[in-house]
Parts: sequence; structure tokens; C-alpha cells
Amino acid sequence: MSISMKSGSWQLAAVLLFLSLQGTAFASETTHTRWGTWYGTHNGPWYSAMCAPGTVAVGLWGRSGSAIDQLNLKCAPAIAVGQLGATYYAGGGGGDGGGWFDLDCAPGYAISTIYGRYASLLDSIGIVCRSLDWGYSYTGPSTGGTGGTPFWDYAQPGEFVTGIRGRIATNTGVGGLVGSVSVSYSVISRW
Repeated sequence: MSISMKSGSWQLAAVLLFLSLQGTAFASETTHTRWGTWYGTHNGPWYSAMCAPGTVAVGLWGRSGSAIDQLNLKCAPAIAVGQLGATYYAGGGGGDGGGWFDLDCAPGYAISTIYGRYASLLDSIGIVCRSLDWGYSYTGPSTGGTGGTPFWDYAQPGEFVTGIRGRIATNTGVGGLVGSVSVSYSVISRW
């Protein structure tokens, strides 16, 4: 048996094979649908982070104590139903008080909803993780304090979190704290 390829096509095949083994090729497309509700203050400098096209949020990381000091986004490409590529850090903002936290979804799951507590600051934040086919979900961990009013920002069917934005409260006397948060929702539009 012999296999023949046109000149140069074996190099393309090799590159595509390498990328697929790295978990970064053939990512699905995501289509931004809306921004969620705004929780917290409207004052202070902006922070924001967005997942790249074809990727979804799979975790939050930062610093917290009795409030959220820093909030950052982790994203991963949606390769196929139940399959995500390598996680990368998309940025965010805030100060350097409190201790480090990591809120991560299980493998094959992405963030569909955030929840927490807020008043003049973002007091706490947590995640709800959902399978990419929207068949299963679970309430993940949260971090921060117990002050403020509770909130749940619900995704519409098929939506996943793909970005965060908000304001940094700089008049707190302890440096910058996360004063507010809103999330971007997108749907996975191609498998």
C-alpha cells in the first residue's frame, strides 16, 4: 500500500496533528450574546479580561480576604463536546491584599454562572460549572467574605462565561479592591 500527498500537504498535516495533540486546534466558535447584571460600585478604574474567540471561562483566580481583592479569568478552547484544550490566563485586575485563591471547573466543564455577595465592594464570588453539552452542572466553590447582598447571575440555555469586567474601588484605605463585576456570556456556535 502506498500513500501519496501533494507537495507541501504533509507539512500541513504534521502541523495540524501537532496542534490537535496540544489541545489547541479545531476550537469551536463562540458568539457573544450579552453582558450580565452589574454587581457593586460604578466608581473607580476599570478592569476587564476576555477569553479569546472559540474559548470559554473555566476558572477564576486572584486574591481574597473579607472581600475580593483581585479577580482574574482562566480560559480554555472548546474543542468538542466534553473536551477543552489547555487552560490559559486571560488577565483581570485588583489589588494585592488577602490570600491567593483558585476556583476551577472540573475537566470538560466551563463556567456558566457566577454567584456571590456585594455591597460597595464585591464581597465574595463563586462559580457554577456546566458540561459543554449543558447536560450536567454543579455549584462550585466560592471565596471572600459574608457581607453584602447575595446575587446569582444566571446564564441562558447554551451560554457560558467568556469575560469579566468591573471597577476597582481605590478609596478603601487598603489599596485597590474589586468594587464590582459583570460577566460576558457567549454561546458555542460550532462543533
